[in-house]
Amino acid sequence: MERYGTRFMDDYQVIMTKKLGLPKYNKQLINKLLTNMAVDKVDYTNFFRTLSNIKADTNIPDEELLVPLKSLSTSDISDDERKTSMDGVNPKYILRNYLCQTAIDAAETGDFGEVNRLLKLVERPFDEQPGMEKYARLPPAWAYRPGVCMLSCSS
Repeated sequence: MERYGTRFMDDYQVIMTKKLGLPKYNKQLINKLLTNMAVDKVDYTNFFRTLSNIKADTNIPDEELLVPLKSLSTSDISDDERKTSMDGVNPKYILRNYLCQTAIDAAETGDFGEVNRLLKLVERPFDEQPGMEKYARLPPAWAYRPGVCMLSCSS
């Protein structure tokens, strides 16, 4: 069991470093970021995917919040290479409960079009898929009702 914890943390550090496009693991930065994201109820999928669009900047003053971007500019990786790498570990599309519910509702009336669209979408969750942008949006207000936002594997 002890080896599991060590392996888990090793893999976690590698994944988080890749998700953030950092040249090396930065525990303090990642912990602070995740805490702020949780407090502000940020959508993790959209945040990490959009983060790849930020360019490295050596001109950021040391007291600025985005000072970690300075370290990106000292790495040997270009902004375009970093974006490609980050987009390869941060999916644009995930199968959200409200999307499933919409497909289920349509399928119950005999319309399996939405089920087929979702299946096609999740075959390539990391790829830009023109015309499918609506599936990357935040859930609509109705999706937060009980029975949709709180589905579980046993539902």
